[in-house]
Amino acid sequence: MWNVYQQASGNSHRTDNVVEGYNSKFQKTLVVHHASIWRFLDEIIADEHDFDVVKAQLTAVHVNVKQPVNKRYNTNQTRIHRLALSYEDYK
Repeated sequence: MWNVYQQASGNSHRTDNVVEGYNSKFQKTLVVHHASIWRFLDEIIADEHDFDVVKAQLTAVHVNVKQPVNKRYNTNQTRIHRLALSYEDYK
């Protein structure tokens, strides 16, 4: 049986650790694998600033706080979800 069938059919996250997404995003902002300590600290400060902006938006009760999701990601997730649901027909 497919190891992520239940996650795909339930349309939930593909990983069991949300921190993986944050780490991936943070690594992409650093652009290099072994950043200097100063570059790392600059990125941490920028990330903290972004968090403070989102926190202020949530405090002010903004509706659309979440960042928009890539269209390709949504398309792929929809396809995976449909494939997982159609698996029942093939069993």
